[in-house]
Amino acid sequence: MKIRKIFSFSLLFVAHLAISQSGRLAGTSLSPCIEEHLNFVEAMRKDTSYHASLTPETPTCGDEKSAIVQYFPYPIIFLHGLKGSADTWFEFYDYALSQGWSYGGHLKYNLNYDQNFSSSKIVSDVHDFNGNLQPADFYLMNFNVMADGTSNGSSPATDATLSNQSAITKQGYALGQAIKKVLQATGRDKVILVGHSMGGLCAREYLQNPSNWQPDGQHHVAKLMTTGTPHGGSNSSGTFMAQLITNVDESSEAVRDLRTSYFYSSAAGVYLFGGQETSDVINDNLFGFYCYDVNCNGSTPNQVVGLNQKAISQDLDYACIVSSWIFNPAFGCGDGIVGCDQANLKNYKDVLSETFNLSDSHTSLTENIKSLYEGFDEPDFYQLSYGIETNTSYNAFITKQGVDATFPTDYDDFVFTLTQPGKVKVHVVGAPIFPFAVSILDADYNYVSDQSYNSGEFYTQELAFQPGTYYLETYANPTETSWQFPYAFNVSFTPLNPSATATEIATVEMTASPNPSSDFVNLKVATEKSGNGQLTITNAVGQQLLTLPITNGQFDQQISVSDFPIGLYFAKAILPDGERTIKLVKQ
Repeated sequence: MKIRKIFSFSLLFVAHLAISQSGRLAGTSLSPCIEEHLNFVEAMRKDTSYHASLTPETPTCGDEKSAIVQYFPYPIIFLHGLKGSADTWFEFYDYALSQGWSYGGHLKYNLNYDQNFSSSKIVSDVHDFNGNLQPADFYLMNFNVMADGTSNGSSPATDATLSNQSAITKQGYALGQAIKKVLQATGRDKVILVGHSMGGLCAREYLQNPSNWQPDGQHHVAKLMTTGTPHGGSNSSGTFMAQLITNVDESSEAVRDLRTSYFYSSAAGVYLFGGQETSDVINDNLFGFYCYDVNCNGSTPNQVVGLNQKAISQDLDYACIVSSWIFNPAFGCGDGIVGCDQANLKNYKDVLSETFNLSDSHTSLTENIKSLYEGFDEPDFYQLSYGIETNTSYNAFITKQGVDATFPTDYDDFVFTLTQPGKVKVHVVGAPIFPFAVSILDADYNYVSDQSYNSGEFYTQELAFQPGTYYLETYANPTETSWQFPYAFNVSFTPLNPSATATEIATVEMTASPNPSSDFVNLKVATEKSGNGQLTITNAVGQQLLTLPITNGQFDQQISVSDFPIGLYFAKAILPDGERTIKLVKQ
């Protein structure tokens, strides 16, 4: 992991442009159709006799389906937990639509399509009820689906009861199919997964089993956020705490898979920790389980490799929401269903993850909109950057970081590729915090430009670029409310003639040797066009230590760093043709 620049802000000011004062996405407004839809959903939610899903397949109407805008680099898929449904996410759904997010509908799967509870086989059990999807910002997975395709809300139907209490192995397989459809609909190359409770294990089942991945052999997931997920299992459904989740079938596949250990055999849960698919091992309740086929291959017994024994991908971002709503001396802290330790993925897998601590009950975690937005946080490290296209507008957020975050400042990292020489500038609208900084780095993480701004809307300096991969980074110090105010950004690219000479492109080159150094550094700056400028050296908190002139586009000088404290510094060359920044390390 590279050493990143640490930027210290002094005074922080919250500035909301008129365009984003409502808290909605920059540049959006709600249509009468969406307003009408939200009113309908609110009315149905208050009707206790209404049993179908509150969140139908699409909230759009008329010709609006063809005018849907995607505001984010990647679409988000929300996954519900045990005995849940798409309506688990109603509060977020309601809020997101009111802020202008586009909704792509349900991803409907019945996981017990053959209606045989005593056998488990993916081919016959998993049925896809989804046609062609429309592009959107987010989608809701729903396993509370009847065998005829009816999508249910919080009230289960007889033949759907064991669909949303089916094996996690089948959920992960269905999620793979859903991701394929979302990628095709949106034209994006990755998705973000958000799982509540068992939904987080569904996401892990997909990620940790390459057989579920996409046809190109890649998982195409940019981030996984879990909230109240029993990464270490949960035995709560068989205790007095089960009152938080009604109508749980103690003989279901899901309860079998969620166990940390079994009550009678005391063996570790086979799905999570591995073991034999036998009733002697999976011995948990008086009536036993309907099925012991944990890996859903149609046969038993098999030796199962547990989810926590399998490798997990490192090329995506992770976040965990953990709640200490209740404390019991016998069980420790937890949300009433999942213990604090069990909810933190880092206790089971070595991943780069941020933790957000709440004090909400298990079933109310999905209602905490602020924590969800903070968990969505764009990646802080260049290696995990979200891919973006030039001349395309996106929205992002400045949010509070997790309690174990590497940096208190919120860094949002994106990556883009230029296939021909051209000029680039970045347009930002609705910056919620001042100062708000924007950097562009090359493929080797050297700074090409880095500047902070004190206005809600601005353009960066236009610079010339050669073809290649570049990183865009925005950053600011978040406040408790900055999550409510998205900012929009656009990397504007104007191509130059592909046969343009180096002088036409006007690239500034800069080198430092030796680097790191303990005494002297040879700094060289060169550009094909002549012009005068200056070279500055600053420390990691932005204090300027040295300023030297650049004459006729050239600089070649030995600089003493012997009196500098050990640490990280930045040399920046500023010329009429452009600018260039590189790191200096004093050892």
